[in-house]
Amino acid sequence: MFFYKNDKGTYAKVWEISERKDKYTDFRFSTSEKLEDGTYKNSNWNGRLVGHAFNAIPKLEPGQRIIIKSAKITNEAYKNQDGQNRSYLRVVIFEAAVADADGAQATSTAPKTKKAEPASTDDDELPF
Repeated sequence: MFFYKNDKGTYAKVWEISERKDKYTDFRFSTSEKLEDGTYKNSNWNGRLVGHAFNAIPKLEPGQRIIIKSAKITNEAYKNQDGQNRSYLRVVIFEAAVADADGAQATSTAPKTKKAEPASTDDDELPF
């Protein structure tokens, strides 16, 4: 397994919702890479929205474009119906946002934090 974090994010297109539960959504999505000749190479993935990503996109739908900012990629082993060992890649997405029509971020999944108040610079409050 390895972890992915990119503040700019990676764009992806949702193709199918496999399972929707109270705390996660399993789905199929694709990403693409532009090649030197101008064509695109596509990759298909099994994804799971959890945590902040699930809270920010609770109604994930086929056809939506999302921006993935933080994820864990695993190669999960299982046995098929014939008893043979198989594996598949799963991308567990921790932070994501819905991309609007222009491709910009429409919904943030980063937790809201309060900005720290600047320290007082009043000379009467200094300890010396």
